[in-house]
Amino acid sequence: MDCHLDTLATTAAFQFERFRLDRRGGGLSRRDDGGVWRVVPLGSRALDVLCVLIERHGDLVSRDDLMRAVWPNVTVEEHNLVVQISALRRVLDGDRAEGSCIQTVPGRGYRFVALVTPVGAAAGSDATHTARPRPWASVRARVAAWIAGGALLAMAVAVIGWQFRALPKAAVPPRLSIVVLPFDNLSGDGAEDYLAQAIADDLTTDLSHLPQATVIAHASALAVKQRNLDVHRIGQELAVRYVVEGSVRRVGSALRINVQLVSTETGSHLWADRSDRAVSDLAAGQDDVLARMRGALGLSLIDAEAGRSRRERPANPDAFDLVLRARWWTNQPPSRDRMQRAQVLYEQALRLDPTSVPAMTGLANVLSEQNMNWAGQWLSAEAEQLAAKLVADALTLAPSSEEALVAHVRMLHGQTLFKELLEPSQRLVALYPNNPEGYHHLARAMQFEGRFADAVALFDKAIRLDPLEPRVFQRFGFMAFSMMMAGRYDESAAWFARALAADPEAPPPLLARRYRNMSASLALAGRLDEARQAAHEADRLWPCDTARSTYPLDIRSPALVAHELVFQHGLRLAGVRDHAD
Repeated sequence: MDCHLDTLATTAAFQFERFRLDRRGGGLSRRDDGGVWRVVPLGSRALDVLCVLIERHGDLVSRDDLMRAVWPNVTVEEHNLVVQISALRRVLDGDRAEGSCIQTVPGRGYRFVALVTPVGAAAGSDATHTARPRPWASVRARVAAWIAGGALLAMAVAVIGWQFRALPKAAVPPRLSIVVLPFDNLSGDGAEDYLAQAIADDLTTDLSHLPQATVIAHASALAVKQRNLDVHRIGQELAVRYVVEGSVRRVGSALRINVQLVSTETGSHLWADRSDRAVSDLAAGQDDVLARMRGALGLSLIDAEAGRSRRERPANPDAFDLVLRARWWTNQPPSRDRMQRAQVLYEQALRLDPTSVPAMTGLANVLSEQNMNWAGQWLSAEAEQLAAKLVADALTLAPSSEEALVAHVRMLHGQTLFKELLEPSQRLVALYPNNPEGYHHLARAMQFEGRFADAVALFDKAIRLDPLEPRVFQRFGFMAFSMMMAGRYDESAAWFARALAADPEAPPPLLARRYRNMSASLALAGRLDEARQAAHEADRLWPCDTARSTYPLDIRSPALVAHELVFQHGLRLAGVRDHAD
């Protein structure tokens, strides 16, 4: 097996869960219940993909990097990579209760999240050593020395134990606790100190809106930074589990911003990212950089805390443990299985703590998401009533809670109450201007009112605020509809294509719907050949839809009803059947 990498480590084999990957030619093996390793049949390309992911386990591996490593000097379609990832998941995830070993980061790539151990690293510990025989007198002398030394050791342990009992216990860092240290300015230009300071300060503010997060104030972060403490000491003094540190440096005409998330307990780097911005574009680009960091950091923190919860309290989780584990599922691209797993965990959390606002809003969001059919199902009337009650209870307990307000607009959206979305989404934007959900749902309200240009601007704001959101493909699709409604058909088709590329693992009916939507935009733009190709692909994936099977998003809106007629005309131009045969 050839991993096609020039920088592979010298480790010959890796072990994770019940599997072992041997890069010397042994392939992939699984340990059965009797402890016997048995070879797992797997194609060579899938093994190559696994090798790359294992080699960089815990890190995000871009699709381009995987394609270059597995198919060097060969031009292949990206669908081939998706097929190999699916094959690996079928083999590796059969016995897992906490999700896939391979995490999809929409629009960016994949990350191997299972714990990996280099087998070669532990080989030295199995070596045996032969001791030389010693004369009996020497043995008696050593026994006497051990006895005397043992007495002294016992006394020392007793004294040290008493001293430690007299010391105050260090504060236990709460879950989701973090400090953002002031960034280093590596440019050698003191005039750019302000930028390093501003990024760390703004990132502190943004992370404080992460539900249930404990974020240390910037002044305290500055104080520990000036003392040059290591991350372990910072964790002890500030009682935090995580540190965010970074730097800015001028590289030619660009400014490079590096940032990493570090565990204060182990010192290991959990996540890192880099952004390059033209110096002339800093004023406009700083918000984009912050949005990217904020979104990725939030996902990484949830991943780390959910994994820790499963390791430390596998059998007796508390309500917040269950909430974190459910959020791990909802941070993945939506599917019926993932939503159902998250729903079960939120329900368990509510049984442990019926007053938990995070559990209430989390469960309401899962139900609303199902109702929007992104997970391939519709919600019953009883479940709709449950979602409404959960949102009402959460708003009663925490009327200005960010997560409760988000759950409220999501519930209204799931029930297609677009007219009712206007006021609560405006309130969400006013109270939490960095939350993309407010702009997203305000845009939907603008669509209802026929203000399509305003909707385009609001969706653009939501996408820029959280470009790494696992469901960003939804916003791409809504942006495409807004463009179509505004008569910008070429741009609409491009956004529909982005929605398809950002969610390649969607169920066939949803992929087919997006192809049909794109076919209408292409046809209305006069690009009939491309429109027919998109319509043909939609029929191949799911031949059940027709032009007449579409309907307005909300029949109470004259603007949406009028747009539906234009949309159906575009479908007919693209060759979509008018009615079922």
